[in-house]
Amino acid sequence: MNSALFETVLRKTYRLYGQKDGSKVPSLLTDDDTPVVALFIAARREMGVEFLTMEPETLWLSMEISDYNKQKLQAALTMATRPAFYWSPRVYSLSVALFNNQHAQADILAPCEPEEMAWASVCATLLYGVTSDTEDEPYYDDEVAALVAVNLHDRGIVKAPTQLEFAQDELDRLLTPEGLELQAKVKSLETTDSKAEDPIEEPSALRVQQDHLSRVDEYLNAQLQVLETTLGKL
Repeated sequence: MNSALFETVLRKTYRLYGQKDGSKVPSLLTDDDTPVVALFIAARREMGVEFLTMEPETLWLSMEISDYNKQKLQAALTMATRPAFYWSPRVYSLSVALFNNQHAQADILAPCEPEEMAWASVCATLLYGVTSDTEDEPYYDDEVAALVAVNLHDRGIVKAPTQLEFAQDELDRLLTPEGLELQAKVKSLETTDSKAEDPIEEPSALRVQQDHLSRVDEYLNAQLQVLETTLGKL
């Protein structure tokens, strides 16, 4: 992930969240494509910090917001007030979908893509950070880590992306000796900042692993860019 871009988004998020109440940006509240972090800040700007403790029914009657964005904002509010994202597999799975602008069913633990889980962790860091009185982000519970590990393993990934490193121990338990050996090679290439070179028609297992991690980074950078652009409308 582009660390400079993340820092820019982080600063903008903190600055905008702390600005004067009463500003209305109805287009962001009704646009289902609005990133969840920008949606959260738009609601705070319009309703004031009191929106964190308002009953959902009262909140929905007090603002013009689409039905889908109600689900996204509720997930963001849960993150800010009772961050079950970190300890409940069901809340985690639902939040991953909503933080990636996807529809989800609350009673189903749907499969999660690596890049989507990584982006959900970035969103969680931003949402928890602007509302928490503590600097330390909560630890991920073992059950959530196990869920993430299973999703990574199902997609053939042996080394968790940086944002999902909390699940690495659980993932290691699922790997064969060959998988652990491949993981060591991936880590070795990361320390030397190099890339496996293979014929395009027959990429090696190592190259495939690097492509997995590159795909996550590309997705995160794209989402950060969208978020930064949307924050510019606030």
